[in-house]
Amino acid sequence: MNKLCSSANYLEANTIRAMLDSEGIEVFLKGEALAGAMGELPMNVTEIEVFVKPEQFAQAERLLNDFKQRQEHGNNWLCGECGEENAPAFEICWSCQNSQ
Repeated sequence: MNKLCSSANYLEANTIRAMLDSEGIEVFLKGEALAGAMGELPMNVTEIEVFVKPEQFAQAERLLNDFKQRQEHGNNWLCGECGEENAPAFEICWSCQNSQ
C-alpha cells in the first residue's frame, strides 16, 4: 500500500475514504484508533494516514486533487430531487443521496 495523504481528523479521513470507495479504490486508514487521544498526544501522532494500492495510486491522487479543488473553489449546490443545499465537496446529496 502507498500513502496517499494524511488527515488531521477522523471525519476528513473517512470522507476521503468514502469518495475513493465510490470510485472502486480500496482504501486502508492507519491511525484511526488514536483519534480518541487528540489533545493528549502531539497532533502529528494522531493524524490518520490514507493508503491505497500501488496500482490505484495515480487514479486516487487525481481524484483527491479534484476533490480538494471542489472544496476550495466550488459553490454550494441545491439538490434537484429534495432541494437540500450541499457543500461543493459533495457529489451526491447528503440528504437523499441523489447525484448532482
